[in-house]
Amino acid sequence: MKPLLCWQTEQVYKVMDKDALHVQQHLFLATHHPIKMYKQTASPKVHDKGASYDETTFLNNFTSGKDQVFVPILGESGTGKSHLIRWLHAKIDKRGRKVLLIPRLTNLKEIILMILEDLEDPLFEEYRQRVRHSVGNITSEQAKEILHNNITLAIGKNGNHVVERLNDAELFLMENLPHLFRDPAFIPEWFKEDGIIHQLAEHIVGGNGGRLNERREFTIQDLPINLTYINRASEDAQYVYSELVADYQLQQEAVEWINRNLDQAISTMLSLSSTDLVKIMKQIRIELAAKNIELILLIEDFTVLQGIDYQLLDALIYTSAKNNDIKTLEDEEEKDKLCNMRVALGCTTGYFHRFEDTVLTRISFRVTLDVGEDLVPPEEIERFSAKYLNALRTPEQEIRQWALDKENTKPLRSACEDCSFVESCHEAFGQTDGIGLYPFNKKALQIMYKRGTSEENFNPRLLIGKVLRYILENYAEPICEGQFPSPALFDHFGGKSVNRLSVIAQKEIERLDPVHYDRRLALIELWTEEYDVVDFHPFIHEAFNLPPLHDRRVFLQEVATSQEANGELVVDYTSKDQFSVREHSPENKQNLKNEIESTSRSLDDELPQSLMERIQILDQWANGGSLSQSHSQFMRDILFEAVNDYINWDFEQINQKWFQDNGLWSKRSILFESQSTQQKQALGQIRLNLPCRENERKDTALTLQGLIYHQYYKHWEFNKGSEFLRYSARYLEQWCSMLIKQMRQIPLNNEAFDPLPLALDVLAITAAMGGQLRIILLKA
Repeated sequence: MKPLLCWQTEQVYKVMDKDALHVQQHLFLATHHPIKMYKQTASPKVHDKGASYDETTFLNNFTSGKDQVFVPILGESGTGKSHLIRWLHAKIDKRGRKVLLIPRLTNLKEIILMILEDLEDPLFEEYRQRVRHSVGNITSEQAKEILHNNITLAIGKNGNHVVERLNDAELFLMENLPHLFRDPAFIPEWFKEDGIIHQLAEHIVGGNGGRLNERREFTIQDLPINLTYINRASEDAQYVYSELVADYQLQQEAVEWINRNLDQAISTMLSLSSTDLVKIMKQIRIELAAKNIELILLIEDFTVLQGIDYQLLDALIYTSAKNNDIKTLEDEEEKDKLCNMRVALGCTTGYFHRFEDTVLTRISFRVTLDVGEDLVPPEEIERFSAKYLNALRTPEQEIRQWALDKENTKPLRSACEDCSFVESCHEAFGQTDGIGLYPFNKKALQIMYKRGTSEENFNPRLLIGKVLRYILENYAEPICEGQFPSPALFDHFGGKSVNRLSVIAQKEIERLDPVHYDRRLALIELWTEEYDVVDFHPFIHEAFNLPPLHDRRVFLQEVATSQEANGELVVDYTSKDQFSVREHSPENKQNLKNEIESTSRSLDDELPQSLMERIQILDQWANGGSLSQSHSQFMRDILFEAVNDYINWDFEQINQKWFQDNGLWSKRSILFESQSTQQKQALGQIRLNLPCRENERKDTALTLQGLIYHQYYKHWEFNKGSEFLRYSARYLEQWCSMLIKQMRQIPLNNEAFDPLPLALDVLAITAAMGGQLRIILLKA
């Protein structure tokens, strides 16, 4: 069978765009997987992760009732905040509502104009004109200059400060820091490409500012305090420069001072005062209330609002409350004039914790998308991935028609239904909800996600970008050519540095299949959790153009049984020796599992934990890792003893004691490649650098592992002991020959080495063999 490609490669970038708001609606709905989350209370402090919560309940709670709703959607980057905002926008009934979706990839100017769009009151037109005029058609360079001037003004004496409340450092900075901004010698530093002012200017009037987890703010690295031409600056600028350079604490205070006044500089650039947004939002709600329209704001990423974010927060939580929520009759009448408002905003957890308690106490509740395996078990990763695989296999026109059918509540049908290989493919690679996982299987998705992301919590963006899109976009051609999985794929997912297979298992693959060694190693490492060399379902071998080894235990992705537990089908994911699907009672099933675990038990199971770790460290070292000082010393101790025992010193006529007493042969003579601490060698000292040759690193590791096993068991009759003995005997002979050759090349110093004791030893041995030892001793 020729390797198959069952997805449309040209659709990968459209279906798997990392920005949820960029994906077309029909593709978004086809790939949507229910989002898991926790619901937390509105209290400022969170004491636990909250209660399990689902998106449907969230939608109902968010859109029902007449009370104002304000819900932060929290989560680290990539956890699905944008996706949930997009899904809410798709599902909310727009009748009787003005729904504003504020995307991340925009700028402050466009956001303000978006909020004011379609509103007829002259006040709104006035604000539209002010914003358009303030930053109308200015270039990026002009924006940088205007913002720079605004910052200079905001941090100086004419900024919005209450001087009486400033401490000494703040007074000093207010008086002197503007000199550093105004001086021509420093202007190029402030205006440099990709500097903080450039980034903020793009944020205000430019386009895509990239993904952010926090507000853009000045750091100490943004201060121009490493100038080589400071003598060109004015006396005032040189003075504040010298004070900053000499005082790290003052540098920190300078950064805090600039950032505290940054919002004022940005909002001034938009011609908005500190209260303008509150007025705008209040007037919008009055106008919508007159039309009996509800306002819903869906903000993809709150960081895009930097500069007006805190003003907007004030506007969003505004409920006519005054004097600590003690309402007057006038307040109640005013509230009646405002339309109901619902707000959901995406925000990283760290950014959210910067909100003041007055804001935190006004939220209705919050949800967090930082969820682990308790809410997203491995099978959820499979279902999530299957939606994207199915969308790539289904013609786009069919997806469009499915999405347009508002009455259709069924998911998009599986494209696998039309495939002639469906039965074999699903049995070999696995399936979920009738959607095949080829070219992955369930283990591959889990292993690649863990290796490629190192994430503890589920992160959809990383799964899409680092696993699904990476393989489907980059490896279509190797699959068609029968060269998948490739060594490059293995390297991408940790490669040799995080091998699960032991060195002895790798050498076994190399011996059994030297032609396909790299690809077979990648397949076993990434598509299974096996520790032994295994074969696969025949369809996998055919699909990946990889011949079976035969006479090997076969790893099966999924074997279903007819047993049911709690009304659900029981699925056995263990490896089996036969391809047939059999029914098992719970007792037989457990016996089978125990049998498999027993037969596949690794060598290390009987070793103490400390020795198991030594074996694993050598596996890692064999694949390019390093040896710590303690592990290097441990191996020197074992190898030094083994070498000394292996060499027949008398037969070789070498005085072992002389070489050791003179420091020419010691444990320090043994050096390992990539050991963490390289030891200095004395002049003329015997050396044993391991591995001796570049391609012998794995063999060296096997030899050292064999010596560890032998030292523990005191024999070679343990599992695979004969293989370890073969490597140990071969390389000990080689290494000892090299050491003997070095020893013979060292000229003996008569003062340091007296041959008489050796001659007497030889005579004594000869005499003992002839029965004359007593006479020789008497003469001596």
